Amino acid sequence: MKRLLIYIVFLSMSCQNESGRKNWTIKDGFVPDKETAVRIAEVVWVNIYGENVLEKKPYKATLRKDGVWIVEGTLNNKDGGTPYMEIQKDNCKILKVIHSK
Repeated sequence: MKRLLIYIVFLSMSCQNESGRKNWTIKDGFVPDKETAVRIAEVVWVNIYGENVLEKKPYKATLRKDGVWIVEGTLNNKDGGTPYMEIQKDNCKILKVIHSK
């Protein structure tokens, strides 16, 4: 999981436009499908909230019309709240990470 997080950070940095550098893209975006969005969210959530966030499975990922993946956990009976994340499809930028109560 740490490797995936390092990969995400690297992608975020490598896509930024700095003077003299051109942006590059991938045809279907860096987050092309819901499985990839869920894996990214899971790695980030575990690093922020700990292993207990895995109890919020199954995770649901939906792609909005503006190209942002919404990834959410499932509410269980043990405790309230679910993890939530917004990830840009084209560049893998994480826009929002929260955990409701």
